[in-house]
Amino acid sequence: MKKKIIVWDLFGGGQNSVYNSLQKNDLLKYFDILTFDVTEPSRKKHFYIDLAQENIVEKMSKFPNPDIIVASPLCQSFSCILNMKGGGTCFWKYKDVSKTELTERTVEEFEGLKKGFTKNLKSDVQLFIKRLGQKCIDNTIELIKFYKPKYWYIENPKHSLMWKYIKYNRTDFYNGEYFFNEASLGKYGFLTTKPTIFFSNILLNLEKGKIPPPYNIEL
Repeated sequence: MKKKIIVWDLFGGGQNSVYNSLQKNDLLKYFDILTFDVTEPSRKKHFYIDLAQENIVEKMSKFPNPDIIVASPLCQSFSCILNMKGGGTCFWKYKDVSKTELTERTVEEFEGLKKGFTKNLKSDVQLFIKRLGQKCIDNTIELIKFYKPKYWYIENPKHSLMWKYIKYNRTDFYNGEYFFNEASLGKYGFLTTKPTIFFSNILLNLEKGKIPPPYNIEL
């Protein structure tokens, strides 16, 4: 029997969408899905592991080397929902007027700028989330760089600051040859018009745009 393709699904334990999609389409006979997250394991080869911990490459070395890595890192600290005056999010800001490279905002800056949606947010919580989100994407990049899978993608909302962080802060990884593949999850059975990016080493022909009516919701 031909050896299965090993897929590392990082941060995918909440929905198990990669595993469930392959199962639904009778493709698990070709793929061995290893899911890693801090969610309660729901099946075999769903592993409870903190992907933001130090020495991530060493910690993951006990698992079979991946042929494919897919990742949906923590997006909260990069989310456009937390936009603040002058650009950036609660604890991300642009390093200079070019609005490219990102740097960490100070607690004092955050407290002076917060209002509206961010008015009641606590600085210690948001700073923790910012650093956690950064560690998640940095560790994802380190795993891709080390294992050099044949295929990989990193998924996050289109307007996430994660893409600027990768493009301008992680120039050791981004070489200008990778692809920002845009998709609308609404074209794939989800009731949302929110655009998503699958940043990858391959060009993906994904559908995008609004969901055509009629709109049906099943309870």
